[in-house]
Amino acid sequence: MKHTIYDAHCHLFHKGHITRRILHSLLDLMSDLDTLVAREKSRTDIENAQKVKVASLIKRIINVINLLMSSSSKEVMLKLKKQYKGFDVIFVPLSYNVASCFQESYTQDISSFSSRKDHELLMTVRDNILTLLDKYMHRLEHYKIFNQLQSLHTRLDELISYRNNKEAELDSKDIFMFQVNQLQELKSMYPDHVYPFFYVDPRHSQTLTLARELVGKDKPFLGIKLYTPNGYSPLDPNLMDLYDFCQSNQIPITAHNSNSGFATFVKKLEIKGAFYFDGHVIEHSGWIEFDTDFFSGPGAAIVERAKKLNHPKLWEKVMLTFPELRLNLAHFGGEGKDWQEIVIQLMLKYPNLYTDLSCQTEQSMLQYIKKKFFPLAPHKFLYGSDYYLNMFFIDSFSQYLTNFFNVFTEAELEKMMYYNPGVFLFDRQQSYLS
Repeated sequence: MKHTIYDAHCHLFHKGHITRRILHSLLDLMSDLDTLVAREKSRTDIENAQKVKVASLIKRIINVINLLMSSSSKEVMLKLKKQYKGFDVIFVPLSYNVASCFQESYTQDISSFSSRKDHELLMTVRDNILTLLDKYMHRLEHYKIFNQLQSLHTRLDELISYRNNKEAELDSKDIFMFQVNQLQELKSMYPDHVYPFFYVDPRHSQTLTLARELVGKDKPFLGIKLYTPNGYSPLDPNLMDLYDFCQSNQIPITAHNSNSGFATFVKKLEIKGAFYFDGHVIEHSGWIEFDTDFFSGPGAAIVERAKKLNHPKLWEKVMLTFPELRLNLAHFGGEGKDWQEIVIQLMLKYPNLYTDLSCQTEQSMLQYIKKKFFPLAPHKFLYGSDYYLNMFFIDSFSQYLTNFFNVFTEAELEKMMYYNPGVFLFDRQQSYLS
């Protein structure tokens, strides 16, 4: 197998980039741990399977909080690099702006976006750890990694202090540009190993302008990152010029395309273009209202928002207008097998449409994809980690890699990890395709 590989979908978020969705995911892990441990009548009654599940949740909580404490994008990248033992890795970090999730209308100014709720959630995460330790000390202390769990509340206090100081310096616009600047610095330090993608939101004219300045060949950013569940449609009129620009210049776009992940926090949202509902793409410019309040049920809310704002049928409309667009519909639909059926047909129809398998943490799902879909378009699948978001769903990065190596052959992995990304990112026509 090739010594050089691509991680075509990763994130280098550090403690200055923590999002509310990440904090909610941490709380979900703690809730699961609370539920599991509460079932134990005594230490002697714990079944082996239960022990494994409890240990797994503790590991995930520890891993994620330790990653949250990273001080820079470079530090996160070097941590990720260590996980790829024996490989020379080329990273494609995707930028992101969580402030987009708070925006209701196109005219709303989010530059003064307040992080008070984030602060409250950080405090809740810290307090939940203390509560778990207090409630279940006698049931958790026999786990080898218990001491690490004990120390987490101190680390979270450090994180809360850092966030308070940083937020006093920066508003939301500055926080996003802080991330952009760090990725540019990383690109200058590792010009042949880092190819960042620039986050665009069509409601923010600044990002559309900066995309033309910063993205392209011999520029700091290689491609564009879109995340439509944050609150806009793939068919937003403000994106049409961007698609044309990218198609004309062969600039790759990676678009989140899963029924999970992040999503807008608002219940009522102004959109332009179209949304998906009840099996149809509905042209619409105006307000829509979601059935589910995000903070009452994040899981159901994310599914609803993803379906309305990010369904593959919406992207099919984009491809009808821009058939040569170099587009990666990331995550291959997540767990949505109906989405996968649509995406594979788009991959077969459009020459530059790809998908990646980032954050596919279940080996059973990888086996299903390999058997049903991979043989249809082996040259269109990309490997990605979605680091460190994948660490919420798996005990270790080595296990994440092992799942891929258990399912796919060496030749198939070479396609996903080396040849296919070379074509998607740089239009390098490889000999195996001929």
